[in-house]
Amino acid sequence: MGKNVLEEVFNEIYNNTNQSTLAFITAKCCNLNDVNDIFQETYTEIYSTINKKGPNYIENAEAFTRKIAKQKLYHYYSAKERLKIQISNIQTDINDEEVDLTDSIAMDYSLEDEFLGKEQISEVANFLKEKDLLTRKIFHLFYSLDKQIPEIAELLSINQSTVKNKIYRTINEIRKNFKVKEGARSE
Repeated sequence: MGKNVLEEVFNEIYNNTNQSTLAFITAKCCNLNDVNDIFQETYTEIYSTINKKGPNYIENAEAFTRKIAKQKLYHYYSAKERLKIQISNIQTDINDEEVDLTDSIAMDYSLEDEFLGKEQISEVANFLKEKDLLTRKIFHLFYSLDKQIPEIAELLSINQSTVKNKIYRTINEIRKNFKVKEGARSE
């Protein structure tokens, strides 16, 4: 198989699946620092599979990518940590639920707009690292991957109210601890 065909097929799969795969891996990881490694290993495996078995081997790119991501998650963690992870099948259809006004508050909140300097953003990032894993996952999915509250709840198998609660409480803590007043952190 020609290198151009291989790269073309891989790029099409990557472009069609990378966002959902990144969200899935983020939701299932035990440590957010592992997300990029598992993500990269997933797509390395897909590239290798296409190279070995041909461009027509993968019938459903989304399902195949999800399967590889699950395998990579499983193998990435030790036996002890594997017991803590519950990799479940996620339904692909999201129930379109009404978005209430409180959802727009979090959507309109921007960490960068709230703070003036890189130092303060770094402080906020360090503050977030001290939060529990679920809160960090929710923040990453919401602010970095632009996932909506219902989608986050489904990915993490939790209630939407839990997602909202984690976002709003953490935003309030950030506002309280890192208020900007004339370029300085208020005490």
